[in-house]
Amino acid sequence: MAAATAARSRSATEVWLLGQPEPNPCWGKQLPKNGQVLRRFFHFVRVQRKSVKEAASLVTAEVAVVWEKARIPTQKKSRCVERILRLYASWQNLDRSKKRSAEVDVENRRSFSLALMTLFDIGHADAFDLITVDEDRQFLLGQRCPDGPRCIMQGVDQSLADRERRRLERGVLKRSSSPERATTATRSSSGLGAGDEEENGGDDGRDADFVPSAGISAQSACSPKRRRTPIMTPAVAAAWTAQ
Repeated sequence: MAAATAARSRSATEVWLLGQPEPNPCWGKQLPKNGQVLRRFFHFVRVQRKSVKEAASLVTAEVAVVWEKARIPTQKKSRCVERILRLYASWQNLDRSKKRSAEVDVENRRSFSLALMTLFDIGHADAFDLITVDEDRQFLLGQRCPDGPRCIMQGVDQSLADRERRRLERGVLKRSSSPERATTATRSSSGLGAGDEEENGGDDGRDADFVPSAGISAQSACSPKRRRTPIMTPAVAAAWTAQ
């Protein structure tokens, strides 16, 4: 009785051309294929009753984790969601014609089944140029080629992770010690901001082109002129002539 019930349950959830929906993201140590992604998508749609777009977004988030672990640059999330929706639309078209036995229909089903076994490729268009480690390039190449070497992901390369962490720390320190930041820090420590400089007589740009005349210092140009007192008066001149 229990076996019969389980068989009916599996039959009710089985997806044509795909089999059972995938309840867990069991990608393993390789990048997921189209069939794995689509079965995971159907789990969200038929078992968890998610909307089509929400299911595609959830699967995209799970797949992105694997690609990030493989250190391979990916496309935007929106494009990954569109790719899943296109796969689903292709399955829907075939599902509508699954009772047809025409040669073209049979060929379409066969092509789709073969495509399910290929990589769900969300790699960046310039992935090979952006990747800096040759082993990562070889891994992506093997995942994209059905007949190529099927490399697998190993554990975290701790030495590489440490080097990248130190490089990141050096970059942060370099940015924090740049001349522009140092000037800003000095200005902040003196307690004078842009508004304080103007309030305390700082240069506001209006006198930037002022230049003192030749032979006159800046101090004399700004000080008032003194009144001259005559020394040779008429009385002094007459007394000087009488002698």
